[in-house]
Amino acid sequence: ISEAVESLGVPTIFANCYERGLAGFCDQIARDHKTHRIISVDQRLENIAQTRTTGIDLALRYGLDLLGVGRVRGALEAQYLLGYELETGHQIVRGDGYYDLGVYPRIKANLSGQWQHPGGASAGFTLRYIGGFQECAGNNCNSADHRANASRDVDRYLKLDVLAGYDLHSRIGKTSLQLGVSNALDAGPPLIYNAAAANSDATTYDFLGRMVFARMTQQF
Repeated sequence: ISEAVESLGVPTIFANCYERGLAGFCDQIARDHKTHRIISVDQRLENIAQTRTTGIDLALRYGLDLLGVGRVRGALEAQYLLGYELETGHQIVRGDGYYDLGVYPRIKANLSGQWQHPGGASAGFTLRYIGGFQECAGNNCNSADHRANASRDVDRYLKLDVLAGYDLHSRIGKTSLQLGVSNALDAGPPLIYNAAAANSDATTYDFLGRMVFARMTQQF
């Protein structure tokens, strides 16, 4: 995308100011005049020279009817990121496999399965996978020195959601009862030291942990 308009993340603004010494990004950081503590970061929309993304997307779906058992369906959606670069006008920042621009691991995937019985019973699951990546001191993995001497691997992430349900038909319509568990394995978000808050990335990972829920839907 040429002449893109984007809002850069706080870690990117910090790295461009404190690691790369770009004054324009330092101007976006406001400090208290007395304590000199950071009080806000201006994440305004900016004119970016361009962004370049390359990758491979894969989607597979399959359904099978089992006599007397019901219908089974499965799906796999996966992404392999070959490259992600952002050109700010001052430098080119590479984000694929690094946290410099946010969570951009090489591999992401969703695997799901569902079973539906003619009698109304159903069950299913969704397994979400986010691959690992590197983060470096000052959120600057584009520095060869940082990658060699001040980097760490951020763990991969797996989240499993399961759901069971039953449909009841009556004169007033269809009543659907569902019981599920979100994040059944109680997977915690991986530690990211350069994240702006909570030592991880809330836009990507589940912070709530395991959650059980029940739902009733009535169709008239």
